[in-house]
Amino acid sequence: MALLQLMTSLYGVKQHYLKPGLLQEDLDQFWLLRHAASQRLPENLPNVESALAQAVRSR
Repeated sequence: MALLQLMTSLYGVKQHYLKPGLLQEDLDQFWLLRHAASQRLPENLPNVESALAQAVRSR
């Protein structure tokens, strides 16, 4: 779900491209981190799925 959210959400697009504001540097950092996460999740998908399965089992 996190990967789908990262890849499909348009959060901040308007603020980033159409109406830059006071917190532009923070928004730029958010986009860089979001991009990094969207690359790391698929690369580590087996580990992520295993960690989620283990978390569910331990409940």
